Amino acid sequence: MRFPFLTSLCLLVLMLSLPSCKKEKITIPPKVTVVEATNQDIRQTWTLVGQTVSDPKVDILARVKGFLVKRNFKQGAFVKKGELLFQIEKDEYQANVSKEEAQLAIKEALLKNALIVYNRSVFLQKKDTISKAELDKDTADKDSAIGERDAAKAALKEACIDLSYTDIKAPFDGRIGLSKYSVGNVIGPDSGVLATIVSLDPMKVEFNVNEADFLIAQARALDNKIPLKELLSNLRINLILSDKTEYKQTGKIYFWNNAVSSSTGTILMRASFENKEFMLNPGQYVKVKIQSSAPKARLLIPQEAIQSALGGNFVMIVDNNNIIQTKKVETGYQFQNMIVITKGLNPGDKVVTQGIQKVRREMKVTPIFDKVATNNQETKKESEGKPLTEKTTTNETTK
Repeated sequence: MRFPFLTSLCLLVLMLSLPSCKKEKITIPPKVTVVEATNQDIRQTWTLVGQTVSDPKVDILARVKGFLVKRNFKQGAFVKKGELLFQIEKDEYQANVSKEEAQLAIKEALLKNALIVYNRSVFLQKKDTISKAELDKDTADKDSAIGERDAAKAALKEACIDLSYTDIKAPFDGRIGLSKYSVGNVIGPDSGVLATIVSLDPMKVEFNVNEADFLIAQARALDNKIPLKELLSNLRINLILSDKTEYKQTGKIYFWNNAVSSSTGTILMRASFENKEFMLNPGQYVKVKIQSSAPKARLLIPQEAIQSALGGNFVMIVDNNNIIQTKKVETGYQFQNMIVITKGLNPGDKVVTQGIQKVRREMKVTPIFDKVATNNQETKKESEGKPLTEKTTTNETTK
């Protein structure tokens, strides 16, 4: 009967003699995604909203009044410079020309007679056969006849001009629009616009550039000792159409306004694009992609790595011992989904892009390299200098 008691006593002594063990807590370093800061040859890029415009664009007007006897074009068709568009009845204007020609013939005959009388009077006055007063009268008659002859010439010229206005011709190659006047209508200077012609090749694109960016361009021109016109004309200008395709022709900036808009703080610019296939039409909204003339090496990191504080921007990096450190950085312009670092980082620094909220300075972490971001950087580097695809275009950030 004493065995159960002895057994329990032995177990109790054994338990008391064993050393006490505490369960140690094992800390696993948190995982963070990192990307190496890399130097890449890139072109600085701006993406702006623009609109195609026709220059020249001309409203066709009637200069003289009369019945419209011919409309010599199809509405919406292409017309050539000098091609007859409208013809006004000529009879009245041809008659005016004939009348003025007859008046000129009369005035020239009167002038001829006046010159004969004048020359005779000059000869006779030298012989004192006529008085000085009579010579003065013949001189005045001669001068009056010259004036009347000249007036008749001017009247004839005006009549000929009016006759020429009965033929309304295309001032340049372009596409003509609708016309509300048909053969048989009476048209004249009060009839308003007969039709509108727009030039399609080359096509102009208008866009507004931020005042600060324009000042930077001016400063660069001064630093490089070249005219601003040369610097701007060397920029690469491409268009992204509304269907997100890229227009295959590149353009050149040829105009910028002489004043900055006080309401928007921007300056109006124009670029010219070859448009032989008439892919562009006036009034289209497009994205204007402006790239610097030559690629330059820039230190790039993903934009999501940038953190902000009262002291400015900073990033978290993982050092060689996998410890989190912070570095204050200065940023430049955006390039697609990356941002240029002008100061504070070195190539090869491992910048934290994901998991930032889980870590703090001096904390040990497990870095995981973002292979997707690295591959994207290599793709961008290889595609530099070539037209951007639809994918790279949609990732572009607007400055």
